[in-house]
Amino acid sequence: MIRLSAALRQSWDSDLAYSFRTSPYAIVAALVFLLCVGSSVFAPWVAPHNPFDLGQLDLSNSLKPPAWLPGGDPVFPLGTDDQGRDILSTILFGARISLLVGICAVLFSMVLGVSLGLLAGYVGGKTDAFIMRVADVQLSFPAILIALLVDGVARALLPGEHDSMAFYVLVLSIGVSGWVQYARTVRGSTLVEKSKEGDVDPNFLRAGVVKVFADGVMEYPAQTAALLCPYLDAHGKPTKSRGKLDLDPKFAQLVTKLDAAGLTVHVHAIGDRAVRTTLDAFAAAREKNGDRDNRHQIAHLQLVDPADVPRFKALGVIADFQLLWARREPESEGPLEPYLGPKRYRNLYPAGSLHAAGALIIGGSDWDVSSYNPFEAFQTAVTRSGGKGQKPLNIDEKIPLTTAVDAYTINAAFAMKQEATTGSLEVGKRADLVVLDRDIFSVDPYKIGNTKVLRTYLDGQPVYSSPNERQGATPSTMKIPCAEPE
Repeated sequence: MIRLSAALRQSWDSDLAYSFRTSPYAIVAALVFLLCVGSSVFAPWVAPHNPFDLGQLDLSNSLKPPAWLPGGDPVFPLGTDDQGRDILSTILFGARISLLVGICAVLFSMVLGVSLGLLAGYVGGKTDAFIMRVADVQLSFPAILIALLVDGVARALLPGEHDSMAFYVLVLSIGVSGWVQYARTVRGSTLVEKSKEGDVDPNFLRAGVVKVFADGVMEYPAQTAALLCPYLDAHGKPTKSRGKLDLDPKFAQLVTKLDAAGLTVHVHAIGDRAVRTTLDAFAAAREKNGDRDNRHQIAHLQLVDPADVPRFKALGVIADFQLLWARREPESEGPLEPYLGPKRYRNLYPAGSLHAAGALIIGGSDWDVSSYNPFEAFQTAVTRSGGKGQKPLNIDEKIPLTTAVDAYTINAAFAMKQEATTGSLEVGKRADLVVLDRDIFSVDPYKIGNTKVLRTYLDGQPVYSSPNERQGATPSTMKIPCAEPE
C-alpha cells in the first residue's frame, strides 16, 4: 500500500498530470469520455430498447410503432422521433456503438501501423522506401477522404448486405486513415534498436535530441511568435498582443531533467520572448547540473533582444539559423515590417551580432518549408539580400562566407556530436565531401547560389554524380579527388 500510494503521488505530481489538471479542455474531454463510457456500459439497463435493431422497424411506414413498444401509452423522458424510437435510447446506444467503433478502429490502426513499421524498419531498402512513400502520400490527403475512399471500395468489393457489414466497413475505413503515426513511431524505434545492435552505425543514426516548440510565427495575421513588446497595428500603434508562448510554466524544470539525462534540447523560437525564456531554461539547467556538454540549440532566431546576444556563448547554446530567410522579400515585408516597426525589423536574424559575440552558429534548411540548397543560404548569409540590386536586410548582420560554410559543415557536426568523424576533411575522419562546379570563395557573392554539385561522397563511397559527370564516368569508377598521403 505504501508503494502504491507513493506511485500515485508521483503520478499526480508529474508534468503530464500537472498539464492535464491545469487544462480546462483536457478536463472537459475527460468528462465527455467518461460519460460516453458510462452510457455505453449501462445502455442495456438504462435504455429498455435498442433503436438500432432494424428488424423492429417498418421503415416504409413511419407512423407504425416499432414492435418492441408495449401496449398503452409508454412514457419517454426525451420523447420519440418520427419513427417512434425513444430518443434517450438512441443517444445511449449511439454512444455505445460510437465508442465500440472508435476502440476497434484505433486497435486496427495500431496493428496495421505497428506491423508496417516493423516491416519497414527491419527489412529496410526498397520496402522501407515504399511504405514511407505511401505514408507521405496518405498524409497529403485529409483523413476523411481516405476513410470515404476505403468505405466505397469496401462496400463495392465485400460480399453481403451493406447494413450487416456496416460496422466492419466503418472500422476498416477509419482505421486505415490512422496507421501512419504508429508506423513511423515503430519504424524509428526499430532503427534505433538496430543501431544499438550494431546493424546501423551510430554515427549515421542516433536518438538523443528532444525538439520543443516555444512559439509560432511572426507574420500577420497569425502573429503567434512570442515577443517582449507588443505587435503594432497597421498604423504603427502598439496593440495588446505579444503573441503566444507555448511553454509550460515548468519548462525550466523539464529542460533541467532532460539535460541531466544527457539529452540535447532543440527549441523552435522565433520571437525575442521565446528566445529569452528558452535561454532562461538553459541557464537554470546549467546552474543545477553544471556544463554537461549537451550542446543545446535554439532554431530560427528571427528576433533576438540585444541583451540576450552574449548569453549564447556564456551558456554554450548553439544558434541554429536558416540563413536563406535573412533577406528582404515582398512576401515578408508586407505582413511583417509594419507590425514590428523599423527598429525591430532591422534586427531580424542577427547572425552577425551573434557571430561577433562568439556564439557558435550552425545552419539548417527547415525543409520542406524552404529550400534545402545550402549555396542559396551561403549567398544570403553574406549579402543579406535576395539578389544583386535588391535592398539588403541590415547589411551589418552579414557573416563571412567561411563562417557560413562552417555553419553547415564542422559546426553542424559539432552540434550533432560528430565533429570527430565528419564535418571537415582531416586524416582519420570520414570522407564526406562534394565536388562543386566553381570555387565559391572567388566568384561573385551573388552567384554563389547558382553553384552545382558534380559529385557527392559519403564515407568515401560515391553516392551521387550529376548527369554531365555520368557521361564521362560512372559513380562506381570515380576516384575521390584528393591526393594520396605520401
